[in-house]
Parts: sequence; structure tokens; C-alpha cells
Amino acid sequence: MTPPTAWSSNDHAERRKSEMGVRAKFRCTEKSERRSVDGPEARELGQDCTVEIKLNPVTEGVTQKLDGYDTYVQQVKENRIFGLATPAGQIAMLIRNRAAADYFEVGQAYYVDFTPVEG
Repeated sequence: MTPPTAWSSNDHAERRKSEMGVRAKFRCTEKSERRSVDGPEARELGQDCTVEIKLNPVTEGVTQKLDGYDTYVQQVKENRIFGLATPAGQIAMLIRNRAAADYFEVGQAYYVDFTPVEG
């Protein structure tokens, strides 16, 4: 039987980094539409708007409609864990696609996944 290969904590960190990304939990705090001055080509592509979206980290509280006390407790615990890991920050985006902009609702929480791009 071959003994297991030894690897350092740096090797372990690199291996984990390649196997998974980082997940955060953010709440949409602001959504404002700006006037777009693009022509008919932009409208045909569904890019006839410019919407600014801002999201801040979820740090506590409840982020969705709940159907019972157990769900409430689970939600509060999860939000505290995410709040400890990401206590501050902001994501700001300008979105020009109407369908994508409509996806975001002020007050709604979203998971944000960060995964390295290869190459």
C-alpha cells in the first residue's frame, strides 16, 4: 500500500480554491433608472435602459418571506454567519438590459458567487 502524499497547507488552500468559489449574501438596497439616449438598435437588443443597482452585504435579520418559526431561526442564523464573513462592502452595477434589470428588487437578498475565470 502506498502512503498518502503529504502536502502543505498552501497546497490544500490552492486545491480548495480551484474546487470552489466564494459565496456572499447581498441585499438590493437601491435601484434607479437613468434615461437612455440610444437609438433603435439598442431597443432591438433590449438595451433601451440604464438602471443602477446597488447591493450591500446581508448582516442580520430576515431576508425573505417565511413560512414558520423554524425557517425564521434558520434564516437569522444564516444571515449572522454571512454578516460575520462579509460585514461591509458594496456592489454597484449599471445594467442596460431590461430583463436583467427587472430581475432585481429593492429589499430582496441574493447570493453572489465568485468563481475564478480560467485563462
